[in-house]
Amino acid sequence: PVTCACTFFAAFFAGGTVVSVETVLQKAVPDELRGRVFALNSFLLNFFLVASMQFSTTMADAKKLGAGG
Repeated sequence: PVTCACTFFAAFFAGGTVVSVETVLQKAVPDELRGRVFALNSFLLNFFLVASMQFSTTMADAKKLGAGG
């Protein structure tokens, strides 16, 4: 239950964080580099999302295997 609550609040506030970061990027990055910067930003967001899901799955499997042995 605690993990679910923490995950909910982290995801809830992540949306505001993404909006804030993208706003700052739009103001700070020159027009000619904006596409590349936003592409890198999108790549990194998606990469770490998938990496965290893989890490979570690996940790859950390790815990399950450890408890069964």
